[in-house]
Amino acid sequence: MLFKHQNTTVFCRPLDRQRVSPLKTAFGWSDTVQHGTFVRYFLIALKKLGVKLSLMTVWRLIRMDDSLANLVPGLRRLGSSIALLGTKSSAVSQASRQ
Repeated sequence: MLFKHQNTTVFCRPLDRQRVSPLKTAFGWSDTVQHGTFVRYFLIALKKLGVKLSLMTVWRLIRMDDSLANLVPGLRRLGSSIALLGTKSSAVSQASRQ
């Protein structure tokens, strides 16, 4: 079986606006970026089938996925992976002074 239900002892809590809001107050600049709208399950299936891809190949596939998802407004937020990015306020102000 390629896919199965998640372990019943895992209590996943999606990252909604309320859960991510502390990021906005803790950093001078922050952003959330979602990836994997199209290729997530494809990559999982390949791994389960024993196909080994280089990190560079996976990175290229994800970048193509991101580019395709960017063509339709709102599609990117369906991505299954998320990056939480932030820069401290002092770093933001120092960068703006330079």
